[in-house]
Amino acid sequence: MCCPREGSNSNPVKPDDTICLSLGGQCKNQNSCKGTIHSGICSGGNDRKCCLPSGTSCQSVGGVCNVLNKRYDILKTLFLDKLCPGNNKCCISLTGPLSCQDQHGVKGVCINEKNCDKEYNTIYQNYALSELPCPVPSVCCVPKPKEDSIIINLQKNYNGTKKEAIIAAAREMLNNDYDKKFIAGVLGNIESEAKTGQFEDACYKKDGVCTSEILSERIPCYLRCMVDNFDYFDKYSNKIITEVGIDQTMKLLNNANECKNCKLKGTCDIGTKNEKHAGDSCSPKFGLGAVQWTPPNGVMKDYSEFRKTSGKNKPTVGECAIVEAIFLVKDLGSKNIYENWKKGERSPESAAYDVCMNYEKPRNMKEECPKRKGNASNIYKLM
Repeated sequence: MCCPREGSNSNPVKPDDTICLSLGGQCKNQNSCKGTIHSGICSGGNDRKCCLPSGTSCQSVGGVCNVLNKRYDILKTLFLDKLCPGNNKCCISLTGPLSCQDQHGVKGVCINEKNCDKEYNTIYQNYALSELPCPVPSVCCVPKPKEDSIIINLQKNYNGTKKEAIIAAAREMLNNDYDKKFIAGVLGNIESEAKTGQFEDACYKKDGVCTSEILSERIPCYLRCMVDNFDYFDKYSNKIITEVGIDQTMKLLNNANECKNCKLKGTCDIGTKNEKHAGDSCSPKFGLGAVQWTPPNGVMKDYSEFRKTSGKNKPTVGECAIVEAIFLVKDLGSKNIYENWKKGERSPESAAYDVCMNYEKPRNMKEECPKRKGNASNIYKLM
């Protein structure tokens, strides 16, 4: 354990009042204390104790209740009674906040989120940390490095509607040492997909207004299956996970994955070998996010981890962009697309084409992939 379960407080030799005051307490005669009394962290005689306000918790003073953690040094840790359940002790670092680091090994400190200046630091919840997670509710506050010129140029020059996703993906790929030209190729694909956290749009009509009753017959059968069996058109189509919430999205995904008797109510994907009609069985799926992962099983694992560690059901767009960027880099790395690209032409256009054909795989690839090559070329010029 990080600290003893029984016995008196183990505190520094020759204490003064500084530690008690830093914890929000007062050094006074123990008979006048209406809160909790703590010995060994005030100067003066034996009757002079540190009095912490009633209701003070271990977390509120930056401590952790009796956790097995090798980062604690008995000579550099303050152990307090009465702030944790049972006989457990509250362990507080005397040398500053606990250390943490992001997925790239950049070190930070575990502190209350309100004390981390977002202008100069990046805040990470535990889902985005490679190791040494912070005790909840603290966050890992990591100093921002001097921004790469590529990111600065994109922030200044890119004016498209996918800016959050573009910047987050570019930053994460740069942090993982991807080539600038390949990054442009990936960004060119993102520009042609959806917004961060967006559900796939079930309206496939190019003009006019469609409803769940009047859908285009060219809608993908997997999406028509969602509309016909899960009220997808009204509750999810084209919406953002910041509005729908992670919990409801996971429920929808699980229900779709487990559906064994889903049936179509109308025709879908007409004119292709996948054409199906009312009454046919179907497999429900939907795309999600800036890359429109279909089905979004993988990225939703990362969203669920974010939900678990942050406590937030409805993340901000910026938080969504970080979650999706982290997953994108992991997913790309698992499919060797980057390694294969490096064996060929190594241009932004070839990167866009490779990602389009072998990763994104949109419908109408003959039309989409050349378009994305153009996107990549334009973005590369902005970088």
